[in-house]
Amino acid sequence: MRPSFPFHLAACLVAAVAVSAGLAAAQTKPARQPVKKPDPQKVKPVQKVKPVQPLPSRPAVLPVSREPGRPGSFEMAAAALWLGTADAGTSTASLTSNQPGGAGQGFTWFRAKGEYQASTGVRATLAYNFSRTFSAEAGFTYAPSSIRYVVSDDVELESGFTSPGQRLSEYFVDGAVVVRLKGLAFARGRGRPFALAGGGYLRQLHAGRTVVETGQVYYVGGGVKYLLSPRRGGLVRAFGLRLDARACVRSGGFRFTDGTTIAPAASAGIVAAF
Repeated sequence: MRPSFPFHLAACLVAAVAVSAGLAAAQTKPARQPVKKPDPQKVKPVQKVKPVQPLPSRPAVLPVSREPGRPGSFEMAAAALWLGTADAGTSTASLTSNQPGGAGQGFTWFRAKGEYQASTGVRATLAYNFSRTFSAEAGFTYAPSSIRYVVSDDVELESGFTSPGQRLSEYFVDGAVVVRLKGLAFARGRGRPFALAGGGYLRQLHAGRTVVETGQVYYVGGGVKYLLSPRRGGLVRAFGLRLDARACVRSGGFRFTDGTTIAPAASAGIVAAF
């Protein structure tokens, strides 16, 4: 039995609707874009990230109450001392004429020159810091020394001679003003150069400690203190080393003639800051 005309018409309509739906779906589907390759000239190189370095640990800061050399603090030092050679003057032994009226002239019998020999001793100081720049210092020095005699122009000898002389003991009690040279400090402030000038009392014992000579001593010089690591506890805030050099002037004391005696001096020792 053959299908009727209405059936054929309905089948055609269904097929037309299906074709239209397929075409609409194909039109709404986005077209695939081609993949672009990156331009090597425009690609930026990857920067390496530097590793983060740990911060250095800071040394602990001392409180002001324990800082060496602070105003109102004390320092003590003990050192070995060296005193250089020095001139002790020249004396002339002469004979005067016994002619009446003194018409005749005397003549030189001999000349003797005194010389302080180089010697070693000990020195102790106590300083008070008024500020970080200025301080006052009191010192005591003991130095056993000797004086030799050089005899010349002796009428009884063809040539002069040198005598070992005699031993004597020297004592200095002095005071000084110390100026810290902060602009020359080094080693993060541990090295502290300074200049000083002072004077005091001189006492000498000789001839078997039976003869006493007195006078004055003056000096000017400089040096450096190097403090070690500060201490966090105890009475002493820091220990260190001290070196200084001076020009010492003796006024009075043992001399063949009036005048002054100039000698170099140097000391090296330890210092304790309170």
